[in-house]
Amino acid sequence: MPPGAARAATSAALNIAEAASREGAASKQHFRIALGSAGEACAALDFCGVPGAEEQQAKLRRVGAMLRRLGQ
Repeated sequence: MPPGAARAATSAALNIAEAASREGAASKQHFRIALGSAGEACAALDFCGVPGAEEQQAKLRRVGAMLRRLGQ
């Protein structure tokens, strides 16, 4: 995974972990931040041309769909 995509994916994972330790509006905000980071990682994969990028993007989109619901 390219550095930009790896950084964004790491940010998504860390924000999910932080959201899990919070409640209410703070939790939802961290899920929304994680959604943004997942989207950023997906976009970064568009520019890298690495093998398996499409499969990783599909996984990120699935995670994004879950985060969208959690952040509501």
